[in-house]
Amino acid sequence: MYQYFILQSKKTIRSEKDMLISLFEEVVNIETIDFDSNQIIVVFENLLESSLQELSQTITQEFLIEIRIFESNRFQTYHELERNIKRVKKMLQIVPFDISTTYLNSADLLYFEISKPLDTDFKKLILQKYYGDFETKNILKVFFECNQNTSEASKRLYMHRNTLIQRLDKFYEETGFNPRRFKDAMLIYRAIEN
Repeated sequence: MYQYFILQSKKTIRSEKDMLISLFEEVVNIETIDFDSNQIIVVFENLLESSLQELSQTITQEFLIEIRIFESNRFQTYHELERNIKRVKKMLQIVPFDISTTYLNSADLLYFEISKPLDTDFKKLILQKYYGDFETKNILKVFFECNQNTSEASKRLYMHRNTLIQRLDKFYEETGFNPRRFKDAMLIYRAIEN
């Protein structure tokens, strides 16, 4: 099984290239290396004893280089791995470089991807006439924060439970998105949170 990691730096790492590669060779069995001025991509078959997370912290602390390392999942074929590298490189361009985050994995990138604000057109598509309705947005937000529990949400909103149910039903009838259904609720929540 193949795996890779991408080491990125804010600054050029040409002068540190050999030192970094020798450090990697102690930790992984390197298959291939791709290098440019501020990035090294290392493809390997198996990680040896230490973790890449520890390695990223060591490089940052010991060598005083501001870096981050992305560690991929494992892939059955080299072709799958190459496709994933292209996708991840694009995603890493969007993720802000934060010196407190020296290690990233696929879950971190996916979380960043889904937590990006939705564009206005997409929000309007979901919320429709409720796009500018702050009262309805607040009702929905409280309902979601109460884990879609109508009794608890109605108490927090100082609203009769049946009134809350009617408002949720009306939202569903007019938009086609049901706040009580998980998939719809997730989209609605994303549309009202930003």
